[in-house]
Amino acid sequence: LKVSDFVSIHVPLTPDTKDLFNAKSIAGMKNDAVVLNMSRGGIVNEKDMYEALKAGTIGGYATDVMENELAGSGLTGNDSFVSPLFECDNFIVSPHIGAQSVDASRDIGILIISKVKEALGLK
Repeated sequence: LKVSDFVSIHVPLTPDTKDLFNAKSIAGMKNDAVVLNMSRGGIVNEKDMYEALKAGTIGGYATDVMENELAGSGLTGNDSFVSPLFECDNFIVSPHIGAQSVDASRDIGILIISKVKEALGLK
């Protein structure tokens, strides 16, 4: 972490990886380093990352997952989704859509159609 310009995270969320990136690990990084979390929310301690971004002790944070992305009723109700990270100019968030390629979407459509046909007794 001491010499990395970019750190890209790709691990499952487990008790061992929860808060893997926290104030201590972030403090050991270069001030202009960028963390990319493309795995699961909760691996990066968002409070600690927010503090580091605001203090300028980390260059940036980009993610497609958030610790509380399924707030309350899974965002299907009137739940709000807020994070102090949204205040940071050096924070980028995008939807978690890595499996939503054209091929993946086509393949899941074909699978769903085959399951419906199977349930209806059609071939």
